[in-house]
Amino acid sequence: AELLNPVDGAPHARFLAFRSPKAAQWQRQLAEQHCITDVRGNVLRIGFGLYHDESDVDAFARLARQLN
Repeated sequence: AELLNPVDGAPHARFLAFRSPKAAQWQRQLAEQHCITDVRGNVLRIGFGLYHDESDVDAFARLARQLN
């Protein structure tokens, strides 16, 4: 997948956006694991809020590694 908005030190939104033909498939797989994401066409968006902490990021990383 292509990361569309890399963290580069400049101000940006609190989400990561990945372009992939599998975006919708990944969104469904994450939803089955109770991980809420947004998909817009071929872009999967993973949002972060003030209530997320490092353990939430680690949990998402574990889920993301299981995507196919």
